[in-house]
Amino acid sequence: KFGTGGFEVMNSWGTEWADGGFAWIRYSDFTEFVKYGFELFVFPFANPDAIDLAGEIEVALVAGGEMKFTLQDESNGYYVSMDTYTDHDGFQLLVSSRESAFVYVIGSDDNEDIFMLFPDPEIGTSAALPYKNSHVKLPSEETPWELDGVPGNGYLSIIFSKEELWPEKIEKQLNNIKGKAFSEKLNMVFQNQLVEDQNITYASDGISFEGKTKGKVLTVMVLEIKHN
Repeated sequence: KFGTGGFEVMNSWGTEWADGGFAWIRYSDFTEFVKYGFELFVFPFANPDAIDLAGEIEVALVAGGEMKFTLQDESNGYYVSMDTYTDHDGFQLLVSSRESAFVYVIGSDDNEDIFMLFPDPEIGTSAALPYKNSHVKLPSEETPWELDGVPGNGYLSIIFSKEELWPEKIEKQLNNIKGKAFSEKLNMVFQNQLVEDQNITYASDGISFEGKTKGKVLTVMVLEIKHN
């Protein structure tokens, strides 16, 4: 609207305002004056015979190009980078969800440190991707994630869930498990919620999966980034 685009808004108090209770607000005005917004959505009921959890990940390098990965373990979606990266190599994730889901990203390293990367409670982002074929780029263009100076490899887990999870609780549980590989820790934390192996398929020609939850809740994909 108005040549630059806008939102049509509805007055909740009645039809006596503006055009029968409706008006247009330019995008530029909206971002200047509106402090926050809310959206209501309802996740569809599960269909036990349909694929109801499916997603794809791409890892873009800030310097250009894309991180490529190979599927190392097809039973649990464990991928390893084909190349080795150095300190402060910046990257972003493009997360695509073919079905409605909550998406979470957790990082770790060989020191067993745990990083809750998405959603970010400090800026109030939501884990919900409520629509089919949703896409989100993580993090923002201004602040890409970087490999830190800790010796050893880096790890990213991307969790697709049909139910909302509690990141603070997950972080505490992961921190309480010592001396285990990151993927083992995740399996221990989510063991009763993971979609069963026979109901999910992980791709070998890209980072993607599809599956049927059949009474379970989530799947976890782990990316191991080789780091020197």
